[in-house]
Amino acid sequence: MNAESVLLIEVPEAEPFIGDLRMRYDPVASQGVPAHITVLFPFKTPHLINKEDLDALTQVFADVAPFDFQLVRADTFPGVWYLAPEPATAFKALTRAVVARFPEYPPYGGAHGEDSTPHLTVGHSADPAILAAIGAELAPSCEAALPIRSRATIVLLMDNADGPWVVRRSFALGRA
Repeated sequence: MNAESVLLIEVPEAEPFIGDLRMRYDPVASQGVPAHITVLFPFKTPHLINKEDLDALTQVFADVAPFDFQLVRADTFPGVWYLAPEPATAFKALTRAVVARFPEYPPYGGAHGEDSTPHLTVGHSADPAILAAIGAELAPSCEAALPIRSRATIVLLMDNADGPWVVRRSFALGRA
């Protein structure tokens, strides 16, 4: 396995409603990645991240004020069930700010263009029957829980250089 890193915003408020589904249908959940909305993946190979990168990230995130958001609906991409955050524009702006500083790391390696859709992955599978099962299990949770309110105040830098995913650094949004 190649070591990878990610910048993300944890959404602990979602765990009680989707944690079990994530553990069964999103492999990174069992590897230590919390319920989250990705800011940038993949980021730099962990052993290449240096003090200058960390200082640059600190500055990028200091220039973005904390913001409130809600997970408002369940939706799908091909092979994926996710919860959609609003305002999505706040997450897109955050990703664009990081990419402006680190243009060699486009979101998802450029697979979805420059403007990827912010989302909280619940589960994924190439098997349509499994996707249908995820959706059927997710529906009652959504009815009971949505909207899920949260506030983005910290961006986590996580990596899997030593096996499971771990937090290597946290960055505050805004200036203290």
